[in-house]
Amino acid sequence: MIVLKKVLVLVLSVLLICSALPVTVFAESEEKCGDNLVWSIDSETETLTISGSGDMYDYGSRNEPRRAPWISYDGDIKHIVISEGVTSVGNDSFFTLYPETVSLPGTLVRIGEYSFACSGLIKLKIPASVEVIEEGAFDSSDSLTEVCFETGRLKSIGKYAFGHCLKLETIILPQSDVEIGYGAFYKTAVKTLDIPKGITAIGKSAFKSCEALTRVTLPEGLTEIEDGAFSFCSSLASIEFPDTLSVIGDQAFACCSLLTTVKLPDSIISIGEEAFTLTSLIEAVFGKNIKKIGANAFYGTNLS
Repeated sequence: MIVLKKVLVLVLSVLLICSALPVTVFAESEEKCGDNLVWSIDSETETLTISGSGDMYDYGSRNEPRRAPWISYDGDIKHIVISEGVTSVGNDSFFTLYPETVSLPGTLVRIGEYSFACSGLIKLKIPASVEVIEEGAFDSSDSLTEVCFETGRLKSIGKYAFGHCLKLETIILPQSDVEIGYGAFYKTAVKTLDIPKGITAIGKSAFKSCEALTRVTLPEGLTEIEDGAFSFCSSLASIEFPDTLSVIGDQAFACCSLLTTVKLPDSIISIGEEAFTLTSLIEAVFGKNIKKIGANAFYGTNLS
């Protein structure tokens, strides 16, 4: 009996000592998030770290319906650090998390589908190493105010990659021929937009419903503004077209209700259907090489 009491006292003493110590949560080091990647969480700094080399696993896809292993720690994660050596962020990796900051490495090549959708990011820098940002990668990140793309190897910004980022006011695009996907910046809060040299086309609905957009600068070398690219930009009052532009797509500027004047350069060959419908145009100057004006291109305007 005496021995048992001594054991109980010893156990209670150990428990009391342990309960007084700060608790830091770390994921088990052998748990992988890629063939050569591991993850850990520090609860003191509320930081999730991905380290190692190579690609992350894809999560949440129909072909591989697994949840990211850190999702159960969502309330403990405010910062994400993706270390040098990591080359891709997997699909749905941080979907439903709400990190405030994300550090991306200079080795990153791919940012997967919906990987940071609905995040709490405020500012974001995309490294020059990134080649592709896939569909919905940062969709509905409603705290994001600024995104800066370093000029480098970026080839495409996917469908709705930054769509529904309702506070996104500053967009600094790279000086390279980047494919801007459908609705890539749909319904953002951007006020002024400078499209840099190197970009040759603005994708379908790329800046649709950017209602705060007042000014757009288009570069020499731009050849096409695709369907709906700036439709429903209700604060856009004027725009100048470069001498290299040849095609304005269907509904490209439809419902830009403050747009009053357009001067189309000689390079313009085709204007799509409803391209300027329901604007406030009172003057349109046409270049000498125009070959096609689509049906209802100027419907609902004040042109005579």
